[in-house]
Amino acid sequence: MSKKTVTAISIVLVILTILPGVVYYGRLPDRVPIHWNFRGEADSFAPKILGAFLLPAFSLLVLIIDYLPFKVGNMDRNNPFKRLLLHVLLLVVQVFAVLKAVK
Repeated sequence: MSKKTVTAISIVLVILTILPGVVYYGRLPDRVPIHWNFRGEADSFAPKILGAFLLPAFSLLVLIIDYLPFKVGNMDRNNPFKRLLLHVLLLVVQVFAVLKAVK
C-alpha cells in the first residue's frame, strides 16, 4: 500500500471518528461516561464536550505526529498496516463510547 493511500485512508478514518460526536452531540447528557468497569457500569464521567471529542482529538494528534518529519517513540513508519489498525481501533472505540452515552 502506498503512503498516499495510507494517508488518505487515515484521514477518512479520523473524520469518521469525529462524526459520531458531531451527530449525537445534542442528544448527549451534560456529563457522559468515559470509562466502564468489567460489569459494564459507568464509573467515570466527563463533560459532554470531552466525551464527544477527546478521542477524535487524540486520533487527529496521532495522525499529525505520524506525519511529522522526525521519528517519535518506537513508531514503525515502514508498516502502514499498523497505522491503519490504530485509526480503525480509535474509530470503533469512539463509536461505541458515543452510542453507549446516548443510550
